[in-house]
Amino acid sequence: MFVAVGGYGLVGMATDSGFPLYEAMYYVTVGVVVLAALMFPTGVAFHKHHPHLIWIAIVTLLFGGLIIGWIIALAWALYTPMPEHEVEREDELDAARIEEQRLVHEQLEKAIRRK
Repeated sequence: MFVAVGGYGLVGMATDSGFPLYEAMYYVTVGVVVLAALMFPTGVAFHKHHPHLIWIAIVTLLFGGLIIGWIIALAWALYTPMPEHEVEREDELDAARIEEQRLVHEQLEKAIRRK
């Protein structure tokens, strides 16, 4: 049975059980939106190619219903660990900066002694 309300067209269709189809569509839509919001941390991790994507998805599924679990999963998804070769590169850059500062300091000391 089709129901037209105030010229707005088709609103719903009653099923055999008496449960209107538009209510079922409403609950399905709400469920999809809630599930999408719940899985948002997993989507972020997937987008960032996070190395711990599977674990973030598991934490989100198990504890995402709790606000703290969802926040932890989101924070973990936003944190991207630095690859090992980049850590070594950072160490090399730090050593180069320290050496550069040492050389500048020596040059300043020499300039002060000349005066």
